[in-house]
Amino acid sequence: MFDIRDIAEKREIMQIALPDAQKVLRSGMEYFIGPHFQWLPSYEKVARWLADNQKRGLMLSGGNGVGKTVFCTKVLPLIFRYYLHIEDVTIIDAKYLGDYYKNPSDYYKIVYDKNPIIIDDVGVEDIANDYGERRDIFSEIVDDAEKRARLIVFTTNLYADDIKTRYGMRTLDRLYSIVRSICIEGQSMRLKTI
Repeated sequence: MFDIRDIAEKREIMQIALPDAQKVLRSGMEYFIGPHFQWLPSYEKVARWLADNQKRGLMLSGGNGVGKTVFCTKVLPLIFRYYLHIEDVTIIDAKYLGDYYKNPSDYYKIVYDKNPIIIDDVGVEDIANDYGERRDIFSEIVDDAEKRARLIVFTTNLYADDIKTRYGMRTLDRLYSIVRSICIEGQSMRLKTI
């Protein structure tokens, strides 16, 4: 008897189960932010995600200076390398997403690669223009992440309504299915350096 489960490709997003997640997160954030680091209550949620991501990616939203970029571009890649032995993590500044589209090998890497992808500051990127056709690279990456069960982590200053307005309900709906959304609340740690 034919059973689709016998031939279907099993795709699952990478499982993260970091022992001592809170300790590792605190240590990494303190190291990169320095003496102005302040443990914010929202970091507890990030530590819980690191302890068990439930095979979902992560969307960190919130105001400026609360540590989103430091976590995603500095701390998390080290966690991937040291604890999960993943050497190849794609880290992209969102303002350059349109540039990736212009280079086919770079575009292939961010859209079709199987390794985790981290995008910093989603919402600041321009819409790519392909001979008059407007392409929203972030929405394409989200589509691909869902289809290929790829772990996606990103930071943004946008909230759900802003994402819906900018990228559409389709992208927002897909995000809800593949990422955990955590809003980091607190005052900018950068202001403490002035």
